[in-house]
Amino acid sequence: MDGEAVRYCRDCDCESFARECRTVPAGASALLLCPHCGMVTRAQSTVVRRPFTDCLLEAVLWPAQGDNRITWASVGACVALVRHVPLVGAPIAVSVLWTYLLLVIARGARGEEEAPAASDFSSFWDLVLPLFRGSLSMLLAAVPLLVVLWAWGPGSPTANLVAACLGVALFPACVASAAIDGSLVRALDPRPVLALVLSFPRAYAMTVATLAAVTLGWVASVALAAAVVHVALRGVWLVPSLAGFVAEVAAVYFPLAMARVVAVLLREHATELGIAPLPSVGLAP
Repeated sequence: MDGEAVRYCRDCDCESFARECRTVPAGASALLLCPHCGMVTRAQSTVVRRPFTDCLLEAVLWPAQGDNRITWASVGACVALVRHVPLVGAPIAVSVLWTYLLLVIARGARGEEEAPAASDFSSFWDLVLPLFRGSLSMLLAAVPLLVVLWAWGPGSPTANLVAACLGVALFPACVASAAIDGSLVRALDPRPVLALVLSFPRAYAMTVATLAAVTLGWVASVALAAAVVHVALRGVWLVPSLAGFVAEVAAVYFPLAMARVVAVLLREHATELGIAPLPSVGLAP
């Protein structure tokens, strides 16, 4: 019934095309009667889901679409500049990136298509808390490996490898759970994680596979950029530093794309997960 007006009859609990219903004049308007029982029908709104593979592909390309490119460059430049501050630069850069990635997931899950504006950092905790939430997500994902190490010790490489792979597979769900609620307590709660994985196993498996492919692209791009900067451009005055900065900015594309992939998984199942759409978005896709 995609693409055509659908009517719903509450009396016999069935749907019909509007063209199949009998029209009865009623003042300035008309009533559409059910073709099965003759009772009055009402308009039935239906949600047509796009193929999830198309949604994932759009998510991977999302940082390079439209005005998102400006946000990509801005966040990347901020992270690259802060990272070179002596002593404290690296952890602050990680905090800035985690803060924005969690924002991308949270707002994308509620239907926002554009890159969200960066949060206003009014205090030190605005940077520290997202880093804690991200760290707790990694800790929760590492639970299977920790359990195996505690039970069998490091002497079982096969069990350790299986547990590590399980932790990697659970990590997107852990991050998604931490991003939606925004609390440190939920970041350590395994119940939302298991609910997301078990309720939509096929979509979740496709999400993990997409994230794995993006990760491989990230590693390959960083390795290639490092080779170009440190080998091909060695000895050229100032060029290696500028090229390295550009490479750092460009590399932020990959975590942004990964955050958007997780956001799309949540957005496509927002109704089932009880995620309310943003007021400016209206109904979730």
